[in-house]
Amino acid sequence: MHLMMEVSMTGRRTIVDRFDSFELAYAALTARPDLVFGERDADNPGCADAFLSDGRLLVIEPADRP
Repeated sequence: MHLMMEVSMTGRRTIVDRFDSFELAYAALTARPDLVFGERDADNPGCADAFLSDGRLLVIEPADRP
């Protein structure tokens, strides 16, 4: 299970959606019409970061990540 979360300026994370796999989560992320930039995290497998046109930051992480 992977979570897509919005990260606020204070670091607070709000779950936006849940996915059965990273690939499904990343596909949903890259299909967003408000996506400005998104990338897989090379240092953390199963994670990704994205910036949206309104300035929000979205991340994808495994649900069991501490």
